[in-house]
Amino acid sequence: MQSLKSRDITLVLGDFNAKIGRGRFNNCVGEYGLGRRNERGDRLLQFCQENDFIISNTFFKLPNRRLYTWKSPQDDKQNIVRNQIDYILINHRYKNVIKSVKTYPGADVSSDHNPLVARFLIALKKQRVIPTANRIDVSGLKIQETRQRLQNNINDNLRTLKNNQITTEEDTDKQWEDLKNALIEPSKIILTKQKIGEKQEWITPEILKLMNERRGVKDNNDAYKNIQKEIRSKIREAKEVFYKRKCDEIEALQEKHDSFNVHKKVKELAGLQKKRQPSILTDQNGKIIMEMEEKLRTWKNYIIELFDDERDINRLVTEQENSGPEITKEEVIHAIKITKDGKAAGHDELPSEILKLIEEENIHRSVQHHIQNRYYTQGMVAISVRHYPEKT
Repeated sequence: MQSLKSRDITLVLGDFNAKIGRGRFNNCVGEYGLGRRNERGDRLLQFCQENDFIISNTFFKLPNRRLYTWKSPQDDKQNIVRNQIDYILINHRYKNVIKSVKTYPGADVSSDHNPLVARFLIALKKQRVIPTANRIDVSGLKIQETRQRLQNNINDNLRTLKNNQITTEEDTDKQWEDLKNALIEPSKIILTKQKIGEKQEWITPEILKLMNERRGVKDNNDAYKNIQKEIRSKIREAKEVFYKRKCDEIEALQEKHDSFNVHKKVKELAGLQKKRQPSILTDQNGKIIMEMEEKLRTWKNYIIELFDDERDINRLVTEQENSGPEITKEEVIHAIKITKDGKAAGHDELPSEILKLIEEENIHRSVQHHIQNRYYTQGMVAISVRHYPEKT
């Protein structure tokens, strides 16, 4: 019980070999128990009080034959010895999900216990969706006209940026803000988030526009049918282009002998992609870690052990150790090209697909010496010290 959260719906059930007895007790026991409480029953009640549980099969008014769970070998017509020693416990917070609990004394089972069956219905409260910031919808880049228009606007903005020599860290931050605004502002204007059809990858702005027109001519039956016919034709064309592009991607991966991504793309296209199961964090003894503080402590110890370095930290942070060759334009271009699409953007809300629209002639002007190299030469010491707080 110590490894579980109080907000979880927890059921504890089985043969407790304890008699609770008839009569209500606090919020743990209902009025419809059976028999007289014994010492084990007191211990079970203590457990329920400590963990805020209720004994659900004592809250439903039923005949005694639907309450007892065990019949003693001494039970006969003259001496009835039948007890209620099997129970179903649930968190007090979720007691309303239990709709009924009863035994089935006539069940054909090879046991001296009667099956105890509970019917429960879980109706979870709908979470309030917190609105997120407006993110750039990069799916619009699949349309060639939109992609070309955005690329022209971005590179026009980059050409207007000043190429002055940066001498202070504040100037470096300002240069980065200017660069980010030059990329994000036209992207947010051109790549507007669509309100409908956004889950369909093949849908185009032209189809969405026709749908809006169709919505406006509902009263005109002939016009509605004409637009509907045109929409169906555009949908067939859009799907054909979409599937052809997907097939081209699969063929390109096949030529590279990348069988892993080939199968991945085929499964995505066929709708066979399974949702990834969340990973479970365990400690060294294999016990599942539930508490957030313990999770953070485990990850911290893992990172420290992974990057453990026996070398002298004072020697590592010297200027000689942290100096290196300048980042070249070719390295920046290569890093942008190999960046995968579809990844979540960072706190700057700048997707990798937008960086790929920068022309090579603007790489040097916008991101190479004045930003990348400045952070490279000044930021390495701070990064190395920040990763080893215990050793500084």
